Parts: sequence; structure tokens; C-alpha cells
Amino acid sequence: MNLRRPYSAVIAAFATGLVAVVAFVGHSLWQTHERLNREAAMEADGLARLQQQYLFASIHETDLVLAAAGDEFRLQAADMRRPTQTFNV
Repeated sequence: MNLRRPYSAVIAAFATGLVAVVAFVGHSLWQTHERLNREAAMEADGLARLQQQYLFASIHETDLVLAAAGDEFRLQAADMRRPTQTFNV
């Protein structure tokens, strides 16, 4: 029985060390998971804001082009002495 006692102590020490290492790795992985989730949320927010700005700029540019086209059609109608309602759809 005396020979088994040192083996039991070694096994207990090994198991305790293994539990400590697993706990440390688990904690480290959880912190990394939380950090990556925060970064992904910030990245998604930035991309959404960027897409919103792009869409606003595209719609504004389209509005300007359509206004210029309408002005051009009105000028052509005036040059041809046609009523502006001719170009209304």
C-alpha cells in the first residue's frame, strides 16, 4: 500500500494541473470569443453606415441627373415651341 501512495499523489497532482490548464485555456478562449464578437459588431455597424452613405450618394446623384434631364427636355420643348406637357409621362 505504501507503494501506491506516491502514485496516487502523482496522479492527483497531474489531474490538478490538467484541470488548471483546461480552465486557463477555456477562459482564454472565452475572452477571445467575446472580443471577436465585439469587433464583429463594430465592423458590421461600420459597414452598415458605409452602405447607407453609398446609397444616399447614389440616390442623390440619380436625382440630380433626372433633374438635369428634365431641364434639358424643357429647354428642347421651348426651342421647338411645343408645350412642356408633351414630355410628361
